[in-house]
Amino acid sequence: MKEQHGFTVLELMVVVAIVVTVLAITTLSFMRMNQKYRVESSIKEIYSTLMQARNDATLTNIPSRVRVSAQEISVLRDTNEDGDTDGQGENVSRQYAPFILTGTGDIVFNRRGFAAVNRIIRITNYPDKVNPAMDCLVVSATRINMGKWDGTNCVQR
Repeated sequence: MKEQHGFTVLELMVVVAIVVTVLAITTLSFMRMNQKYRVESSIKEIYSTLMQARNDATLTNIPSRVRVSAQEISVLRDTNEDGDTDGQGENVSRQYAPFILTGTGDIVFNRRGFAAVNRIIRITNYPDKVNPAMDCLVVSATRINMGKWDGTNCVQR
């Protein structure tokens, strides 16, 4: 009888099953990592938008208004120089679907860059198994800090 070289069908099926299992686990991990990145990226972008509005208010000596709604942030600048940010000036909007933002309302930065209200802005509506390092912002009169929501408060980082 001749000696045969190669793999049996059973051996090939076992290898294929192992490869499929590893790919499935990797895909699920990648999806979670991608969702985590999207939440963290969105909170950093919101932070950047708020800091830009504050900076613009101090540099131009004109108040800047940031309007936070459930899925969008708008920056209203008084480009027509009538003294208010009633929406007649420049409007820059960024949408954050499918996330939902809490802490809706207006944040006005005066000419000195101070916020008129204290507010916590939080990103919600992401899967429970996604655990981002940052998912909220604390806006106070003189500071804007990123943090992690612990269920009752935004723990600043």
